[in-house]
Amino acid sequence: MIVSLKVEKSPCPSKKIALRKPSWGLPFFIAGLCSIIYELLISTTSSYFLGDSITQFSLTIGFYMAAMGLGSYLSQWFPEERLAAWFIGVEGLLGLVGGASVPLLYFFFTRLSPEAYQGLVVGLTVVIGVLTGFEIPLLARIMKKYYPLRENLANVMSLDYFGALLATLLFPFLLFRFLGCSGARCFLGWSMSAWAFSSCSILRAGYPGRWSEGCLVSP
Repeated sequence: MIVSLKVEKSPCPSKKIALRKPSWGLPFFIAGLCSIIYELLISTTSSYFLGDSITQFSLTIGFYMAAMGLGSYLSQWFPEERLAAWFIGVEGLLGLVGGASVPLLYFFFTRLSPEAYQGLVVGLTVVIGVLTGFEIPLLARIMKKYYPLRENLANVMSLDYFGALLATLLFPFLLFRFLGCSGARCFLGWSMSAWAFSSCSILRAGYPGRWSEGCLVSP
């Protein structure tokens, strides 16, 4: 009798974990994809207006990576309470800032000196980089309750980096070619908004008993 009880209890946790993994795969992928394309859009736009594309792309990449490191460092001060709500808020803010970045660059080009305009480019890059830097640490902290540390970090980081690779292929060969800067910006803004709402749905459906611990409302 004792043996049968052990056999019946052991598959349950692994079955739940297997069902939860695929539901989070796409959002992780989108998170890595969108932020890289925002930076490519900023670099392309600043190259149009200021010239010297090598300098513009170098500055964007350098400040973006440094800002990601800053965001990762600052993420340690996010409280454990309502952690998923903080993450969804970061994603929504990233969609707003990233979606508004190209229109802001067009708007201020004739209103700012080249030096001030370059400062605006760097400022937008840093803001997007900091918000992006929040993503992986927050995701890892949210999911640590449900996955072993080794598997948790491997899933989050691999999907995020594969999304970044796809972004570098989609931007020149598909998005920029057929949608242009404005169309690509709108597409990404909607994608980030959909990602934020899908995160709410996933957390609500996948972890109903713990929703009140980390997100917006209690079940």
